[in-house]
Amino acid sequence: MFNFIHRMELQDVLIIMDSLVLYSLRMGALKIRIPHKILLAALLLLSCECASAVDRPAVQSSISKDLPRVDPQHYWFSRSGSWLAIYPNDASTLRLYYSYLSGGWDQAQWINIRFLHGDHAVETTCSASPAALELQDKSAGEGKARLILSGERDVLIEASGLGIQLSPVQQEYTFEKLVREDERTWSTHWLEWTVQLVIVEGRFASLQEGRWEVIREHGKCRVAIRIFKDVPTVLPEDWEKVEAVTLSDWGQFRRKMPGVPKQYEVEAEKAWLNTWYAMAPATSPNFPTEPVLMAKAYMNALWPWDCCFNALALGVTDLDAGLDQLMLPFALQKEDGQLPDKTGPDDAYFGCTKPPIQGWALGKLMDLHRIPNARLEVIYPKLVKWTDFWFTKRDHNGNGIPGFSGVNPGWDSGWDNSTVSGGQDENEAPELQAYLILQMQTLARMASQLGRKDEAARWTDRAAAHLKLFRQIYWLQGRLVTRLDGGNRIIHQPTSLEPMMSLLLGQNLDPEMFNGMVKQLDDYLTPYGLASEMPSSPLYRSDPDAYWSGPIWAPAMYLVIDGLNRGGRRDLAVDLAQRFDRLVQQAGGYYENFDAKTGKGLKTKAYTWTSSVHLLLLHEYGAEFK
Repeated sequence: MFNFIHRMELQDVLIIMDSLVLYSLRMGALKIRIPHKILLAALLLLSCECASAVDRPAVQSSISKDLPRVDPQHYWFSRSGSWLAIYPNDASTLRLYYSYLSGGWDQAQWINIRFLHGDHAVETTCSASPAALELQDKSAGEGKARLILSGERDVLIEASGLGIQLSPVQQEYTFEKLVREDERTWSTHWLEWTVQLVIVEGRFASLQEGRWEVIREHGKCRVAIRIFKDVPTVLPEDWEKVEAVTLSDWGQFRRKMPGVPKQYEVEAEKAWLNTWYAMAPATSPNFPTEPVLMAKAYMNALWPWDCCFNALALGVTDLDAGLDQLMLPFALQKEDGQLPDKTGPDDAYFGCTKPPIQGWALGKLMDLHRIPNARLEVIYPKLVKWTDFWFTKRDHNGNGIPGFSGVNPGWDSGWDNSTVSGGQDENEAPELQAYLILQMQTLARMASQLGRKDEAARWTDRAAAHLKLFRQIYWLQGRLVTRLDGGNRIIHQPTSLEPMMSLLLGQNLDPEMFNGMVKQLDDYLTPYGLASEMPSSPLYRSDPDAYWSGPIWAPAMYLVIDGLNRGGRRDLAVDLAQRFDRLVQQAGGYYENFDAKTGKGLKTKAYTWTSSVHLLLLHEYGAEFK
């Protein structure tokens, strides 16, 4: 036992300590008592080893060495609690992206950062950890640089053997009105924001053609970029302390990562890091708690079905974090129950919404944890209104079958340009009915736990009645069909994968429907997973903008996999999960979607529902991968 502990890393010790406390609390909730002497002895033993490990430099260097490292070509470097992201724009240019500006993706590209040898920008290689973005001069020179983030809106840049050049990206934001406040500070105003450039170490060289340059002094230069509205926070003097705080924050978050088989820990840690990078500050009223943005750049906002997958990943080990994430869109819920489509820190769009998978997601969290009644009392009425919205505001012909509509049925469905939802017809989609059936079943569970027996019975009856209707109108001639134009047009053989999300019903389907739908999946299968459009279809697209008309998407994979598993086909669930794992590894990162035939990552990189789905699949199925 003692030899085993002496071989452990500090992070492993902390994880076990957390696990012991959590296990004790859970056992206490179940009225099972762990003898306090045993728990205390274990904690003392581990904490003593922990204390001695902190004193040993070798262990500290090991922790630093073992931090996850990712390629910024596939990730947005950032940190939890920051509105900034940094990424390589080309071989010699980093770009600072101001993620707070979610109203226009391109307008958030603010400042180019280059490193100079003499009067020319050098090409660099770079890698990122939770603590810093690190660069190395690609030439034979010894120049290198580190960038770290401080607070919500500060970048700290340190270069050795290189100068630093900053320049605006947008034509409307320039350095022409850059005001020199003192020997080391310049500032200008973009929109309602002040952008301040501070020389901490080094000498100002020039401001020519919109390029602000600092040259090294004693071989080094350090510069801070600061963005603020009124008064800036105090610029930290000790940059190592800033980095230590960042590492502490990451360490606390890392200890909550869902468990995966040992051979997948490196992959899982990169997925978890992607989530951490994407966490932005709470900003009332839109974000009452810390949001996980869909990406820290270019898709730097929140959508109500996207965040369900992040909520599930967070909620495996931290129920409160999962529930907070799940409920974020409800902060702006309208009186009629509608959730916004897209939400940024100071904007929201209500022209459409997204599919109601919150009940399904909440049900999965209830399978993992007993949610305190105090939380359920808050969530329950909001979920009731959200469910009723679909039956009152999205059932335009009053036939009891809600449909996707809004300004665009494709946006409402989440499958923007799919071959069934991409048109302008009201789409009485089968998967919408499946989501609502599961949501009503979850409402019945919630009402039952809250002691509202009559309400629980009503939700159970409504779910059963809607399931019966689903079976009657969506399973025709041995195939799943979909209904457009308010049910006036039946698509008997849809080539889009979208209707197949109905498999999420799992054990609720009768054997004929379930097995028939499972067989239909073969039409979409590729070596990497399920294409969003049948590869044999003339409507299949493989261009970069194909979106939901061909590429593989993480949420579609997870919804189908979960339905297969709960329907008794865990073998197929494991197979699809492993295909997705291979896809992510081949692509090199967590893209918004992937080419179904080549596996190439497409559209926005470092997309969080993709990393959350990958982590969930490793957690739930990784032990059975072949």
